[in-house]
Amino acid sequence: MTGPATILVVEDAPEIATAFRDLLVRRGGHRVETAADGTTALALARTLLPDLILSDYAMPGMDGFELCRRAREDPALAGTMFLIVSGVSEVPRKVEGLAIGVDDYVTKPVDPDELLARVQALLRTKRLADELRAEKAEEARLRAALEQAFDQLLALLLRLVDLHSPGAADRGRRLARVALDLADRFEVPAELLRDLELAALLQEVGRVVLPGAPAAGDRDAWPEVAATQALLRGVDRLTGAAELLGAICENWDGTGLPDRRQRGDIPLRSRILRAARDFFVELDRLGPGPEAAARALAAIATHRGTRYDPLVVAHLEAVVTAIPEGNWRATRRRLPVEALEAGMVLADDLTTSAGVKLLSRGAALTPSSLEIIRRRHQTEPFVHGVWVRSDTAAG
Repeated sequence: MTGPATILVVEDAPEIATAFRDLLVRRGGHRVETAADGTTALALARTLLPDLILSDYAMPGMDGFELCRRAREDPALAGTMFLIVSGVSEVPRKVEGLAIGVDDYVTKPVDPDELLARVQALLRTKRLADELRAEKAEEARLRAALEQAFDQLLALLLRLVDLHSPGAADRGRRLARVALDLADRFEVPAELLRDLELAALLQEVGRVVLPGAPAAGDRDAWPEVAATQALLRGVDRLTGAAELLGAICENWDGTGLPDRRQRGDIPLRSRILRAARDFFVELDRLGPGPEAAARALAAIATHRGTRYDPLVVAHLEAVVTAIPEGNWRATRRRLPVEALEAGMVLADDLTTSAGVKLLSRGAALTPSSLEIIRRRHQTEPFVHGVWVRSDTAAG
């Protein structure tokens, strides 16, 4: 709120409405509009969007409380302050009004100085609330801009490693898919999943600086992993992923690299990433075939309890078995809200940053649902984007 405030006076007695308007304009310096009843006031408020509504309580038809209740139901009027003028001073009546959204009361007969003081106090409160909302909106905008810049960096890294090692980006996506499914089985907290996803997506970055690096899962893969970790540590947002990758050459029995950690000393997400990564290495080595997945799992299983956490291997078998044979390419893509289109199908539940679930996995996006998503994105940005099924996303 900047400049003179806009006030809507709702009063069925013309002489009182005029007196209020003159007082607020002459001594308060405010812009004032009047309405003689609640129905007219509500329609005018939706057009005017006043900073404050000053309403009599007792009016024919819609009384002041009902007007306040209906105004509070309109999101466009959510920030409007509401001051009731009433000849009744009983506490229960005031409590009832406060419960429906009334901000303050003035009791009849109205003292002009008191009315002005209460109006000014409410307008100060609104000004502070407006400033806070503006700061939150700017914070959200900056956060979204930062996420966009980070996504561009991520896309550049994936493109770079893909140019050097064709197929690396797709290998990262399929690894991320299975690693996140495994993490879900272990009930890994949601706030820890992003680092796991990034580690999976970028696990081959070290190949760019180490030409001819061996295949993932090879005991000699540590130089590549170390190079990847060193590169990612240089970016604040990737340090968590770097730490996870730094432990994926550790073995369950303590014979791995670089620190010979064992069992629970190895981060769970690193254990998950290790087993899933080596499964795909084995699968690629075997090539296409109807039993390739089963044979790859069998190869991993021979090292359960030595290289791999036995429980991770058990869950990996369950996750792999649930994926149709041959469907090992990444089947979902993460898109920014701006890239969503009608017809795309959600590959995961769509939840706001405040934890409100908007749409369920499998929902097809429509023009109306897209409008809801974009509108919500303005106040609660989907900073990590939206997962959609790859077969419904062009490009």
